[in-house]
Amino acid sequence: MAVLVYQPDGKFLRSIAPECKGFHAMAIRKENQKTIIYGAQLNGNKPPLRICKIDTDGKILLEIPNASTGDIPGGWTGLTGVTVAPDGSIFASMGYGSNMIHKFNADGKLLKSFGGPGADEKQFNTPHGLAIDPRFGEPRLLVADREKRRIVHLDLEGNWIGVHARHLRRPCSVSMFGDHLAVAELESRVTILDASGTPVAFLGDNPNRDQWAKFGVQPQDLRLGIFTAPHGLSFDQAGNLYVEDWNKTGRVTKLIRLSP
Repeated sequence: MAVLVYQPDGKFLRSIAPECKGFHAMAIRKENQKTIIYGAQLNGNKPPLRICKIDTDGKILLEIPNASTGDIPGGWTGLTGVTVAPDGSIFASMGYGSNMIHKFNADGKLLKSFGGPGADEKQFNTPHGLAIDPRFGEPRLLVADREKRRIVHLDLEGNWIGVHARHLRRPCSVSMFGDHLAVAELESRVTILDASGTPVAFLGDNPNRDQWAKFGVQPQDLRLGIFTAPHGLSFDQAGNLYVEDWNKTGRVTKLIRLSP
């Protein structure tokens, strides 16, 4: 199985896109009134690293890399994140590889690469997750720079804007609802940030530090509403939040939005 499809109540419906086994991250958007999924395929098939664009039936519409990409600076290894700009440009992060971010056009042609590893403020250490942030006028590229424990903003040409939030617990991925940003932190917590980058809520914080970012936590040791290693998350249209823990058995938790 590759992409699993569930009802909102958690009932399993079907699996799609078996060729795309090993998605490490996904971005979902509307294109021509259809829901389209972009997946960062870290492993599972050969070639093991690619961006797959699929429809909701699992049909592959685009693959990157392909014959049009040419040589990719820093290599095409360690693919962790993907997101898509309003104009269709596709961004991919090499969080487990070169620490570069690559920008492609909507047809998969490489346009530019930026970032890279280092201690400088404008360099990365595991740029794990990506998102497009529309909250500040011109859309920005948001990067979850995991091992520097921060969220940063770049413009869509890769130019540095600044740090949006610091002192996070190894941020892996983000999702937006209105002006708020949910951050999946590998060290056993989800943080909600406001538009200024200030924390306004902490969800599922685990008091047992022995379980933080641990893959091997056994099912009987998991507690409802308490996280071990949040790795991915997403709001739905109603503001409910789905959180995926990174562990050997897999677990998705649904948090219901409470009316103000």
